[in-house]
Amino acid sequence: MSTAPEALTRAAAALWRAARRCWPLALGAALAVAGIWMDKWVYWVGGTGLRSQAGFLHFPRYDSVMFFAHLSVLPALAALAAFQEGPLAGAMRDLRAGISGGDTLNGLAVRAGATRRLALDGLLRIFGAQVVLSAGLVLVAPALADAAGLRLDQFLLLRVGLLAAALHALFLAASAMIALTNAGATFAWLQAMFLVLNLGLTLAISRGGEVGAAGLTLAAALAATVAIPLAAALLGRLVRRAFLDGNESLYG
Repeated sequence: MSTAPEALTRAAAALWRAARRCWPLALGAALAVAGIWMDKWVYWVGGTGLRSQAGFLHFPRYDSVMFFAHLSVLPALAALAAFQEGPLAGAMRDLRAGISGGDTLNGLAVRAGATRRLALDGLLRIFGAQVVLSAGLVLVAPALADAAGLRLDQFLLLRVGLLAAALHALFLAASAMIALTNAGATFAWLQAMFLVLNLGLTLAISRGGEVGAAGLTLAAALAATVAIPLAAALLGRLVRRAFLDGNESLYG
């Protein structure tokens, strides 16, 4: 029976091998994680941040509110993960089975079209529900702020933060659809774009002495505006990507 350090070592080695094999996706994932923290880092190191006794930077006025805001999209992200691992994964397996089984081009086009419709309809349903949830939370924000003991400026920040979190979740969902089509490089540069936007827009706002989530909101809105049409276009070219654009055997 292996010990915990040995298991962690094997898991790290397996993760490193997977990252080397699919490095654009690995790079994109790292950029995605860094991107959502950029607005926090701006306030942490920009003169407003505090340092705890343990040495960690933080800014309670902003961090606590954004923590609540990001919690609001957990149901949508959980539903997205279940959708990807369930119906969407089944549709992709059906498409691959058609390819490996020698289906006709028209037959593959029918399968790919069904997969695209399933993906877009699923996203519409999930984030339609998220819009309703976020709108409801915005309406009851005064009660939430009172229950959490937030100040007036934090209450106003919470409302903007709820919108920012919903838009960022929509961007992540579109990015996930892009990753599904094996467009790793596109996925990576989208995450890099969001990182730069979040950093730049939050810096611009903070230089005026303001503390708010407007930078994150605008960054997420712009990134989602770019990612959604790209995801729809790539999902519409699933057959081409399977044989040409995304066929790793052709490009090494």
